Amino acid sequence: MNGHVSDDLWKNPFSKQYWLDALKGFKDVKKLVLASILIAMMIVVNVYSVALNIEVLGNKVYFEFIPSIICSMLVGPVIGIAAGAISDILGFMIMPGGYSFFFGYTLSAILASLIYALFLYKTKITIMKIFLAKFVVNLFVNVVLGSLWRVMMTGVFSMYWSYAILSLTKNMLLLPFEVAILYYLLKYLIPISKSAHVMSIHVPDVIHFM
Repeated sequence: MNGHVSDDLWKNPFSKQYWLDALKGFKDVKKLVLASILIAMMIVVNVYSVALNIEVLGNKVYFEFIPSIICSMLVGPVIGIAAGAISDILGFMIMPGGYSFFFGYTLSAILASLIYALFLYKTKITIMKIFLAKFVVNLFVNVVLGSLWRVMMTGVFSMYWSYAILSLTKNMLLLPFEVAILYYLLKYLIPISKSAHVMSIHVPDVIHFM
C-alpha cells in the first residue's frame, strides 16, 4: 500500500510516492508563486505580531501560524519546509530589532510547516486534523522546543521547566481559539482555492469533524 487514494488524495504521508509528489511542487510555477506570496504574508503578520506586542502569561502571541498552515496545506511539505525557513530568516533580516536570530527558531518554523503539511496536504480536511496539527505544533514545537531555545539563548538552563509550564498554559489556552480561527478560515478558503484551481484535491465544502 502506498497510501494513494486517488489522483489527488492521499490517505497518509508515509510513502515514497507521497514525497515524490510533494517534490514535484518545485516544478509547478503556480505553487512557487503562491509560496512566495504566503512567505511575504508570514513576514508581514510576524511584523505586526511583534508591533502589537500581545502577551499571554508573559509569552508573546504570534499569528504567523495562519499563513504558515495555509502555505503547507496548499503547496505541501517540501516547499512548505523551505517557506518556513525562508520566512524566518528574511523576517529577521528585514526587522532585526524585533527579535534575536537563533537557528532553533528557524528549525521550529521548519518543523511547524512540516507538521501542518503532514496533516493537511492533499487530504480530506477535518476539524480533528486541524486540531491535531495545531496541538502537536503547540505542544512539541512551541512548548518543548521553544522552552529549550529560550534557555539556550539565556544560558539559564535551570529555568527550563518554569518556561515550559508557562508556555504550556499559554498554548493550551490559545489552542481552541486558534483551531476556531483556522476552521472558519479554511471553510471559506477551500472552495475559493478549488475554484481557482490552486487546490485540486477533493475536499467537501463543509469541513467534517472526523
